[in-house]
Amino acid sequence: LKRPGDFRAMMRTRPVASGAGLRLYVLEREGHQENRLGILISRKVFKRAVERNRAKRLVREFFRVKKAQFRGRFDLVVRFTGAHEVVDTKDLRAELSRAFSLAGIIDV
Repeated sequence: LKRPGDFRAMMRTRPVASGAGLRLYVLEREGHQENRLGILISRKVFKRAVERNRAKRLVREFFRVKKAQFRGRFDLVVRFTGAHEVVDTKDLRAELSRAFSLAGIIDV
């Protein structure tokens, strides 16, 4: 997702899954060929740009690896809501996996 209008449309929907420090918004898209991902991280959550960029990189990597397992075509927004002490790769992958399975996007 790139345009502000796309993000606004997603934020009008209710979060499908919430977890420790993140929320997942999902909108199913019929007739589209690929899934789209948006990531929202504010400076209030992660003060340093290095931490924000690392979190975004980990979410993009998770999305890339798991997109073959998706059950349909979706617009997804991952919104970080709470501060994590350290963006730990294992913890973030586990939380994303849990959120995606709760939303019914993938099987765990």
